[in-house]
Amino acid sequence: MPRNNTQKILRCKLIKELISNSNQLYSLNDLIEEVNKQFKASNRTIDADIRSLKDGILGIPLNIEYTREGVYRINYDEIPNYGNTDCRHIPVLTKLFEPFKNLPDVEDTIRKLKQKYAVNIKELDELINPFEFTSPNITNDPKVLTLTQEIIGHMIQGVGIEFNYYGVHQSNKSDKENNTLHRVFPLQIRELQGTYYLIAVPIKSNSKINKLKTFAFDQILNKKIQSAMKENDPEKNDPERYNHKELMENVEFDKLYEPAIGVWIKPSEGPKLIERYFAGWAASHITACPIHKSQIEIDKFEDVSLNHIIDNRTGKNLITRVIKVSWEIYKTPELQYRLGAYRDYSWNTIDYNEKGPNEPINWKF
Repeated sequence: MPRNNTQKILRCKLIKELISNSNQLYSLNDLIEEVNKQFKASNRTIDADIRSLKDGILGIPLNIEYTREGVYRINYDEIPNYGNTDCRHIPVLTKLFEPFKNLPDVEDTIRKLKQKYAVNIKELDELINPFEFTSPNITNDPKVLTLTQEIIGHMIQGVGIEFNYYGVHQSNKSDKENNTLHRVFPLQIRELQGTYYLIAVPIKSNSKINKLKTFAFDQILNKKIQSAMKENDPEKNDPERYNHKELMENVEFDKLYEPAIGVWIKPSEGPKLIERYFAGWAASHITACPIHKSQIEIDKFEDVSLNHIIDNRTGKNLITRVIKVSWEIYKTPELQYRLGAYRDYSWNTIDYNEKGPNEPINWKF
């Protein structure tokens, strides 16, 4: 790169750093004074550098404003001001936003984040996909995103919704007669394994806790809803109304779902005390990644000879660390799914002690 271009880039970086400082305001004369402490530059040169920053000389065009007070500022539209170290979380944030990038507001937020920190994390431009989530991707189906917005809109307006729904065990979605009309007050949308679920109260249930219903977005006919109108209104102009905050409090929603993993619960049965053993790598993993905040390690055993796992190196019983863990949570399919991932390195405390089953568990696929 020619020396003149190198000098220009360095000046532009300095100018961006100066006018990004919210604690100090800089006029053109102030910028000339500061820049000339390191470089030789006239007011015409500084003015040209500012235009270059607006044109994207540092990678992304900057929205630089000249205020009525005669000072320059970069308009970031209230994007948080991360430090040089914190800004390296931007790749993580953009990954989190990625499933929703088709929404205009989210797309604009991602653009502003990248714009603001284009210089601070410029070294990341040389990387390819530096951060990735390995959990199932959240759906980016436009119909699902639109449905999400419509349901939240009804929550805000305090209006019930209605839709046709197929049970999760029904697969013939092409049969338009094979569904049921549901009229509900929506309470919350929950995500599980990349899929959205609606938790709602049927309109005629008197808002009782045991009447809470769970609906998978994928089973809503055509992924479409409409406002629920009062059935005794012949003109169909008067919608069923509710106060979202009051209804959430009445059903004690947060308390109800606090001991839950996932979306499917049985409030009438309540949470249970569950205890299990974890061995070897599973013990390390469950400690590092608790599956619920109620998790407690209640006992541990060193150098346990497991009855059901053979050490491939020795051909004998595996000798490893075992811990005993407890939770107070609902027994749900999602919990079974999570615990099943540990295969024969986790077992219940009712049928076995810390040494595990007497024979190998068949977990082969």
